[in-house]
Amino acid sequence: ETDDKISEQAVDSLMNIEAVKVFNRVDYELERLTPLWEVERVRVLRLGRAAEAMRAANTGIQALSVLMLGSYMAYQVVNGPLTAGDFVAFVGIINQLFLPIRQLSAAYRNASRAEQDASRFFGFLNETPEEPEQPDPLPLDLTQPALELKDLNFAFPDREPLMEGLSLTIAAGQQSALVGATGSGKSTLAKLAIRLETPDQGRIHVHGQALEDLPLNQLRAQVALTPQNTGIFAESIAFNLRFGKPDASQEELESAAKAASFHDFVMSLPEGYETRVGEGGQKLSGGERQRLAIARTLLREAEVYIFDEATSALDLTTEAQVMANIRERLAGKTLIFIAHRLTTIQHVDQIFVLEKGKLVEQGSHQELLALSGTYGQLWRTQDG
Repeated sequence: ETDDKISEQAVDSLMNIEAVKVFNRVDYELERLTPLWEVERVRVLRLGRAAEAMRAANTGIQALSVLMLGSYMAYQVVNGPLTAGDFVAFVGIINQLFLPIRQLSAAYRNASRAEQDASRFFGFLNETPEEPEQPDPLPLDLTQPALELKDLNFAFPDREPLMEGLSLTIAAGQQSALVGATGSGKSTLAKLAIRLETPDQGRIHVHGQALEDLPLNQLRAQVALTPQNTGIFAESIAFNLRFGKPDASQEELESAAKAASFHDFVMSLPEGYETRVGEGGQKLSGGERQRLAIARTLLREAEVYIFDEATSALDLTTEAQVMANIRERLAGKTLIFIAHRLTTIQHVDQIFVLEKGKLVEQGSHQELLALSGTYGQLWRTQDG
């Protein structure tokens, strides 16, 4: 348990090394780890002392046994029927007897550790999903709404309800946007759509099928999400791009990267697409990480694409170009944009305005401006 705690905290510090350096908290992180290291040091010393005590006791018992039994055997050789050869054989047998006994204590410690590790491992394997998975793909009707929410309620544990009776419908092939203040439930809705979270009440349908009935593999093949926090592996740019499509050719990688305005940057690197990006993509800027994530999503062959603040780190010119490329490349697909910067979504077919987990307005950009409601207020605030 101590080993696990040390590993968890050390890895967490290393994964967030940039934040540690920016906030000048290196000493603080060392202070957090030092008590755990001290516990580990004391534990190792205690185990070492116990092992040495057992080894000394074993050696003492062996020496005493050889002395006592050897003396008795010597007496039998001098005064009894035993020969000198019997004495030598006996001493050899006694010494061989204690060798496996010395090994037994180490074997017991190893077996005990292995038993604990195996018990935890099999405990994970014995965990079962709350609901059984449908093993076979279900037929999807692509003429049905791509995403349909009915009376959706959701709350994180020990927190106020985030959604209460939310209902909305996104037509297949439609370009839509979810807007609203921070905490209105936009990103959570995206997570609900691919079952990273489960609603407390209500139903979600994807192309006519209830979300909980769809196998996860089928659902996540149909719905592609580009999240706010981009997950990037400490591998090459090509490896990270191919995570969206493992069998993608080099031409496909470059095409997707060009659509994300990422190709020129990659080609400026000495190793091009084979450049390694470091832990969590630390060798890339925020905008470069976002463009990599967008290119990776564009490689996927899905029906519904959700972009959750996917261009928030880009400058206005690059953002406009990337958004235009996305709409062109994914024409005919269902696109859902989650955005705070309203200029990026004013050309979509339908805008849904959320407020405290409820749908308060919906319509096109011009229709919502004409209402002079929540969306109009947000637009005027950003327009200055």
